[in-house]
Amino acid sequence: MTLEQEVATGQWGIVSRAQLSAAGMSPEAIRWRAARQWRSLLPGVYAIEPGRLGVHQAAMAAQLYVGPSGLLGGSSAARLHGVESVRLTGLIDVVVPMNGRTRTIGHVRIPRTRFSEPVPHHHGSLRLMSPARAVAEALRRMPTDEVAAEVAIEAVQRRIAALDDLRHWTSLLGRAGSARAERALSVVASGAWSVPEHRLAHAVTGVKGLPGLWLNPTLRDEHGAPLISPDLWFDEVALAVMVHSRRYHSTGDQWDATVTSDAELSAAGVVVVGVTPHQISRAMPEVLARIARAYAAASRRPRPGVKAVPRGRDGVRLVG
Repeated sequence: MTLEQEVATGQWGIVSRAQLSAAGMSPEAIRWRAARQWRSLLPGVYAIEPGRLGVHQAAMAAQLYVGPSGLLGGSSAARLHGVESVRLTGLIDVVVPMNGRTRTIGHVRIPRTRFSEPVPHHHGSLRLMSPARAVAEALRRMPTDEVAAEVAIEAVQRRIAALDDLRHWTSLLGRAGSARAERALSVVASGAWSVPEHRLAHAVTGVKGLPGLWLNPTLRDEHGAPLISPDLWFDEVALAVMVHSRRYHSTGDQWDATVTSDAELSAAGVVVVGVTPHQISRAMPEVLARIARAYAAASRRPRPGVKAVPRGRDGVRLVG
């Protein structure tokens, strides 16, 4: 193993001039390799291996350039914390204390912050701000309200960040971009587990003759056996509306599980209406008409003994 490979261990093939010098490589050797073998990513920071840079490599280069006072934040930190739906902006944010200098160089944006985090989170060799702060920052930079809502829902549903913590950081970070972040958090607070589900629930509340609905309650059949949680639930008549997304249910096993779950609800006596995000987006009146017809049909049969319980504060609330 070469000296530069030893230095790059755990750093995704990224090294800095300072690290190489500390490890004993001469300035002449660094210059020679930098000119002929390595890629210069930022002043004094190199990729010693070929290939396209991923988020880990780009973040490592940014951290090495800024130095120990910097903390990775924003969209890249949210992705590294595990939020897969976050859209990367092309820039890596590395926040520095107020006595630092705000600037942008290459793929690195270096804003100052007055909020310190004495104990950073670690992802391998990378130093990250807290998940809630990273997600709150990322929400402000998402290209649309829908993408921001997807990010917020994923972060809360996967327990990467709590809703209260996201609200806390959104209020602390100031006004720039806060409106988009607040709208995204309001979707989470509604209890929706997806943007199409939220849109449909909001539309249903305006349909005459349909009572209040629940989002994602827990269900058990008349014998106490658990059933899948329906996306929308009309408890008076045991009517479930399931939003089937190609994005999440497109593979064979996932689609089989979706069909099986719907069949189990039907076997328990639940009336099930299946819709897709495309139908919600392009044919909402037809979707609402189907739900209204299903509700009317369900109300004409005896209600089955299915028990439904609304989820807690960060899960589900009654709508309508």
